[in-house]
Amino acid sequence: MGGHGTFFVVGERAEEYPDLIKVIYESGNQLGNHTYSHPKLTSLGSTSVAREINSTSNAVYNACGTYTYIARPPYGAINSVVKTAVNIPFFNWSVDTLDWKYRNADYVYNQIMNGAEDGAVILLHDLYASSAAAVERAVPELAAKGYVFVTIDEMAQLKGGYDKVLGYVK
Repeated sequence: MGGHGTFFVVGERAEEYPDLIKVIYESGNQLGNHTYSHPKLTSLGSTSVAREINSTSNAVYNACGTYTYIARPPYGAINSVVKTAVNIPFFNWSVDTLDWKYRNADYVYNQIMNGAEDGAVILLHDLYASSAAAVERAVPELAAKGYVFVTIDEMAQLKGGYDKVLGYVK
């Protein structure tokens, strides 16, 4: 079954759990940037946006020796100030499981299964046991249907660029 995913990391958590960040990265997963303290970036100026992104990238580097070079804005909130504050591509999702809101494994599982399609970027949070339970149930079923689990970078390579990945912010 195998496969990988992209983990968009909050910098404060990367500093708190560096060993976990290293395990995620060394397992073949991609690490993306989800800001240092999870603010709504559209409420910040460009200097603060850059500080949030750069601090997280440094925290990830300190944990595993690689920088982040893609980002996901908290709450999906992005505008021209955010996009120009740092020179990296931003991504959102094509399927929002609302796992943070419902914290119900059956609900999240159904969201995953109903949203699965070629190229889908499915938003899940690794903070919740209900999300993990939904993934443990959905992944074997999706794999049996022929789905392959890839990182954002792998998807971009398969599709012909970041701009071809569902959830890419133009």
